[in-house]
Amino acid sequence: MASGDVESKGWVSYLDFIPITGSEKSIVEAVIDELKGNHKQAEEKAFLGFQGNKADLISHQTGSLIDNVVFSGAIKTLAIIAGEVALKEGDSTVNIKTAASLTLKEADPSIVKILGEDTVRNLGEKAAKATLKEEKDPLWAAIKEAGKVVIKHVTGKGMKDIVSVQKLVDKKMGFLKLFGTIDISSLTDDKLRSKRGEHVFNNDILKIFKKMIDNLIDTHYVHLNYNFECLVQKGFISRDSKIYQAYYHPLPKKYQEAIETEMVAQIPEKVFYINANSVIYGQYMKCFKAMISYYLDLQFSRLVLLDPKTKNANIVPQRSNIYYMIEMLNSREVYVDDVAKDYWIRGDPKREAHFQDVKSKVAQMFGGLVADDRNEISCWMTELMMGTGHLFHQRVQP
Repeated sequence: MASGDVESKGWVSYLDFIPITGSEKSIVEAVIDELKGNHKQAEEKAFLGFQGNKADLISHQTGSLIDNVVFSGAIKTLAIIAGEVALKEGDSTVNIKTAASLTLKEADPSIVKILGEDTVRNLGEKAAKATLKEEKDPLWAAIKEAGKVVIKHVTGKGMKDIVSVQKLVDKKMGFLKLFGTIDISSLTDDKLRSKRGEHVFNNDILKIFKKMIDNLIDTHYVHLNYNFECLVQKGFISRDSKIYQAYYHPLPKKYQEAIETEMVAQIPEKVFYINANSVIYGQYMKCFKAMISYYLDLQFSRLVLLDPKTKNANIVPQRSNIYYMIEMLNSREVYVDDVAKDYWIRGDPKREAHFQDVKSKVAQMFGGLVADDRNEISCWMTELMMGTGHLFHQRVQP
């Protein structure tokens, strides 16, 4: 839905990061109140919303979570029909049953399809009973029952999906506020599923070290017309070195294959799914890569270029910051798509154990970057100094 459509709806409210829009303010607020546990307020606002000629409620930017539950006064009309039948002379019990049957008969097929025959019939029965109990404004009581039906339907279906997703991402999103907000428009279920399926682990983790190293090489070796592969082909970087392994094989083959091809969930279109992980991971990695890039440049200047300005630089704070970021990365499973994970495991103990094994290897991969004095990055720098240091120092000799 375009942004202009949001404005045309008239009212916008938010359930955390999910925008709820509608033409009737009371209907929109009713859903929010219901989810917050304010059931009485939700009920009151729901039936107030039916005063308008058009009472609609849709969820924007979430793949139509409530799938265009646009009643356009139809539910109100059905409730009034039931109420009028109940007020007719005769046996009230008979009238209530007649109201239920007539409500189903008069209901538009689209309403019956959305709510189901039993719900529509029950609406007629409850609206009729409510009408008979209310002396002051009997038909108003019938409309209140219509409001209850809508709230029950909406919060019982689409909103459960929203709350479920919110719980899944809550543990990851909190600290991201430090690095910027998440674009709500990215959190959508467009029903377009990948033919390969949805990966449990973000596959970018298999390329992240390569990107870091490429950035370093592009910065410091470009004037020498070398990229990483050229340095390998010239014999400056050994295929047995740690930096080579990090570049091409950051994980053992079986774990890489598990991430790329095995741990993939086939999520049907009918299952609510938004790829929130791609947004969360992207936000996190943008900051993480910036920190790594600065640290790599500092270490390269110290250990490869032997720059006297950085010789005595205190690298401990930078390393501590990266270590903290890695702790967050691993503890919050930022690289894991929780929805795909749950759908893939499906309570299978063997799959759960497999997931934990792969996650352990991924955690070790990241954890080794700055774990101690003989960490991965220090080894990379030593290898670059031993293999390519002469390229720089020859250049500065008279």
